[in-house]
Amino acid sequence: AATAANCAQTGPVYPTPPEPPWHGKAPATAREVLAACPSKRDLIRAWQGAGPARAGDVAGLAFRGRLARRGCLWPVSGFITHALFCPLRPWTGKAFRVEGGVLRGHNIFAGTRARRRFQAEEGPSALDGRPALVLRYRGHDMVWGDVLGMRDELRVVRRPAPGARALWCLKGARGPPPGPVLVGLGAMAATGGVRNCAPFLLEPAGRA
Repeated sequence: AATAANCAQTGPVYPTPPEPPWHGKAPATAREVLAACPSKRDLIRAWQGAGPARAGDVAGLAFRGRLARRGCLWPVSGFITHALFCPLRPWTGKAFRVEGGVLRGHNIFAGTRARRRFQAEEGPSALDGRPALVLRYRGHDMVWGDVLGMRDELRVVRRPAPGARALWCLKGARGPPPGPVLVGLGAMAATGGVRNCAPFLLEPAGRA
């Protein structure tokens, strides 16, 4: 019953990108995104209305992650994310890099160098069929990828201004590099797929 309720709270699949729940300027931080999206339905609607994340948006960057406390199963998602994904090590974000022309990445956990790796590529969303940056764990993590079928999908809420990263470098590369604010859907085939997703947010934290 709880799984069915969580799936229902994902809300409708829009045939075209819906208007975001905020008006005017897009949120600049994960906190602002969450403030504008008080329910899981609002956050999934914002994700469906956002633009696709691309390899160039994330390559070479590390992101601070935040699991959204949205939907009736968010405590379960929190336990999986912060206690089981890397045993007893809270999840704190993701990092991306290009290796041999392929965009790859890993998850970051507090207090350890342990990683859960993935390969990232642009592709159709399993939810609405429109483009997203898809993180595939299959073939890179035996339990979470091959057995459980973990998959993340990323879209961009806000991109930095053109030339922002070059200006950051000219100023001595101090502080987090300019990068996009991302909303992600985390799902596993073993627990119902993307309709039973756990939304999360990513914002730039440094170089990968």
